[in-house]
Amino acid sequence: FPVTIMKQYNKGDFRSLVELADMYESGGPGFPVNNEVARKYYQILADNNVPEGLYKQGIFEIRNHQNNQKTYDNIANAANQGYLPAITLTGIIQFCGYQITKTNNLNLDTYIKNVKRWFTLAETNGETSSEFYYYLGKSYALGIMTGSVDFVKAAEYFKKSADLGNIKGKNGLGFLYMNGYGGLEKNTDKAFELFTECANHVFAASEYNLYQLYNGASGFPTNKKQAQYWRDRYDVNPLKCIEEFIPNNTKEIY
Repeated sequence: FPVTIMKQYNKGDFRSLVELADMYESGGPGFPVNNEVARKYYQILADNNVPEGLYKQGIFEIRNHQNNQKTYDNIANAANQGYLPAITLTGIIQFCGYQITKTNNLNLDTYIKNVKRWFTLAETNGETSSEFYYYLGKSYALGIMTGSVDFVKAAEYFKKSADLGNIKGKNGLGFLYMNGYGGLEKNTDKAFELFTECANHVFAASEYNLYQLYNGASGFPTNKKQAQYWRDRYDVNPLKCIEEFIPNNTKEIY
């Protein structure tokens, strides 16, 4: 099978290397993982400006903690060529940049402009992934998309994300239920159910939100022992990501 792919490549079909690189990265029956070979093929694709190759080279480096400006530039290059997964990921990268700079306002307007641009383009081009729906919902919840907080739109996209099984989307939906935002009736039992499901997947934001609930948030029955348990789990959770770094001004995380 690899020989067939290499024959296609030798005929000038650079796209054929995507499948081969994927095989070396993920492995399979009788096909051992070899990250160095995978990196070599992804780099060939990137060097030849193949959109899917540029995107996958970027993803590969991020997964292997080798991400740098060149990595992000490759993903952006693929996005500028209209490759939908790269468009979506570029929007998410810009969103994370927004989150990081939110507290000091450096380049905030630029990040807001870029998030709106890429997420609008992704939706226009038919993006329907659960991760995209979550980040789009979060962007509406933070006022990025329209200039003011829109929890109704956030609820719409969090629900789409949650319906596809996304833990972040479920946690975001739980946050809205906990507060009765976005046209949803306040329902702390539903919020508790969603947070617990997500926390059982070691999702840090949900651990924090359970801590908040057990501390009496939104009228939920107080249980100091349980509150401390979830706070301790959150504090030591090694999987915290950018969503957990910056709570909103009510100290709730979603």
